[in-house]
Amino acid sequence: DAPIVERALRTPGFEGDSSTSRGYWYNFLHAQSIRGSVFFDMFINFLVVGTTITFALDTLDDLPSKWNTSFDLFEFVAVVIFTVEYALRVYSAAEDPKFV
Repeated sequence: DAPIVERALRTPGFEGDSSTSRGYWYNFLHAQSIRGSVFFDMFINFLVVGTTITFALDTLDDLPSKWNTSFDLFEFVAVVIFTVEYALRVYSAAEDPKFV
């Protein structure tokens, strides 16, 4: 018998208990059932594209140094946001019965 492979990253249709912190973050980040969650997801995608572009532009030698400083600041802020988002995803994943 081959093992069953589940393709979904989360339990389809499941929403956490929004009265708890973990449930709120689960619904915001995973289920995207809370106002603003889709916008936040698009914002994270923007940061991914933005850091890719700044990383590529940072390799050019003939850009003014103030641009490189701006790129470094943008990348630092993006990494802080990515880290907080990842930590909240790990924290809230335990709300899904699949991961308990």
